[in-house]
Amino acid sequence: TALSSLTEGLLAYYPFNGNANDESGNGNDGTINGASLTIDRFGHLNHSYSFNGSNNIELPYEAINNLPEGTVSLWYKTSNHAANGLISKSQIFVNDYFQATIEGSGTFLQFDINNCYGCSGYQLNSNIHSFTDDTWKNITLTWDATSKSIFINGTLDSTVNQNSSVPDANLPIYLGTNLVGNLDD
Repeated sequence: TALSSLTEGLLAYYPFNGNANDESGNGNDGTINGASLTIDRFGHLNHSYSFNGSNNIELPYEAINNLPEGTVSLWYKTSNHAANGLISKSQIFVNDYFQATIEGSGTFLQFDINNCYGCSGYQLNSNIHSFTDDTWKNITLTWDATSKSIFINGTLDSTVNQNSSVPDANLPIYLGTNLVGNLDD
């Protein structure tokens, strides 16, 4: 059935139904560190999270770990032009094991997998867009052994041929680090 194909291989699902619990059945529940519940993209109260630039939601490392291929999809909204972290699993100044941030004063999305500090060529940048126009946008990131891609609102934006396996790293994953805005499922 269609539903079983959507859940096959699913490691985590965060619909933000009043909490940061993983509803995939895998127990990868999030810990809320100061983020507050707010109105989601459908107008439902307490179904998305608001971030003020100094809070986040911490997820267990197992949700994105040692993955030769995968997909991460989320909805966000911001009007802030500073760097906005959507999702990150990294050691600062060492390695971005998995990261998606809005960069360039809000003009492009940068997607990193296993990008060592000071290295170049391991990130994928989206084409130029207005990422900070305070409207909900869907970002979908895909990767496998040969490529990684960015989809924006369901349309392929950019892709690169590159081995993009997420390595084994016992580090937590953070949603919303440095984000001034909202995240939804």
